[in-house]
Amino acid sequence: MQPRVSFLSLVLAATALVPVARAQAPNPFFQRGTPTFVRGTAGEERTDKVLAAQVELIRSMAFPTALVVDDKSIDVTKGASAWPPNPVLYGSNEHNAVLAALGNRLPFRFVRGGLEIGARSFSGGDVRLIACIPAEKDEGNLKGWPEFLVYAGVGPMDAQEINSVRHGDLNLLVIDRFGPLVGGSWKRDAKGKLDVVYGPVARREAWRNSNAVDRANPRPVFVHHVQLVPAAPKDEEEVSAVLRAVERAASRLLLERFDAVHVYVHPDRKSKEILTANGGDGHTDPASRTVHVIAFDAAEGGPLENLVTHEVVHALTVDAVGPMASSFLGEGLAVWASGVYQEKPLGEWKRELAGKAPAVAEMFTLFRKLPENVAYPLAGLFVDLCVREVGWDAFKQSLAGASASSWAAACKSAGTSAEAIDGAWAKALAKK
Repeated sequence: MQPRVSFLSLVLAATALVPVARAQAPNPFFQRGTPTFVRGTAGEERTDKVLAAQVELIRSMAFPTALVVDDKSIDVTKGASAWPPNPVLYGSNEHNAVLAALGNRLPFRFVRGGLEIGARSFSGGDVRLIACIPAEKDEGNLKGWPEFLVYAGVGPMDAQEINSVRHGDLNLLVIDRFGPLVGGSWKRDAKGKLDVVYGPVARREAWRNSNAVDRANPRPVFVHHVQLVPAAPKDEEEVSAVLRAVERAASRLLLERFDAVHVYVHPDRKSKEILTANGGDGHTDPASRTVHVIAFDAAEGGPLENLVTHEVVHALTVDAVGPMASSFLGEGLAVWASGVYQEKPLGEWKRELAGKAPAVAEMFTLFRKLPENVAYPLAGLFVDLCVREVGWDAFKQSLAGASASSWAAACKSAGTSAEAIDGAWAKALAKK
């Protein structure tokens, strides 16, 4: 998926006259051969699990034969020969031992509360980086490294769902809670040290907090409206719809406490696309616990409430069930929790999709290839079936974090079998 042409063309124009360091963009890097995923294991347990789930999500979806290794398996003191082929690192220098070992030799560094890259710093717990790092040769006692990709972020959620961000043909992209912030290309200074030629910074606006709430009482939910649009009575109606939605999602997930969630209500689709590079009805940036939605009808049980219920599940998933390694189950959980899709209850979808459901194994692999209005309700129906078959606790502890490759083992852990779930699924969606 590519960014808007105007953004990319400006970056290319800015770098046209500057000698650049050899480096590819992520997409060409992946195309040159099967990657080896290097997951960070140097963080806290929760962060390690988030990184492992993100690696498995992209591996199972796009590179099922790719090898996954832990960061501690690479000894950087032995140089490029110690690295696996086509390495793709997940986790910041605070969470990935390889980046930590390379230290200040790298052209970027995550620090508490931000990112330092080239001559610039980016502050905030929502900052992330997608970058293709140029290879370095041995210099005296300092050993080099091969060209590699890095996906990393500030904070405990680090690179959660970072692969959903469009990065196009840029050598590097800095991301915040609103999406792509600024891209650039590598260059070398007079001493041969890597620096960055930046493109234009994406537009950011000031937002007002539209609800008064303490972080612990009644819920740590903060609703925002853009300051460019004057406050209006409908703002309060939208705040109420958002708060109802969050309570609905938390209740469905049996979640009593959770960290702060921020919901940005955009006045229209065009504004949302300009400010987030995503013109969809709603989307979530789980790493920063941020939800972006368009201001639909705020009536009780209406479109805005239903939309926020779905999206906020993605922000609460790690709290509720742990990180998920499958888009099929991740989106299914959100549809199941909201109980509706496109304003139609799951029961109606079940009747409409009877006889059209692929087998469970196919749902894992084909989920993103099916039409959304087929894939999403089917995923919601599947999660509903799993919860009924094994119970919420077993679903949460064993099934929720499974991928295609671990599904059979997950079913066994949940006290059932893949064959039993297959049979129940076929029966539930059989054509009447």
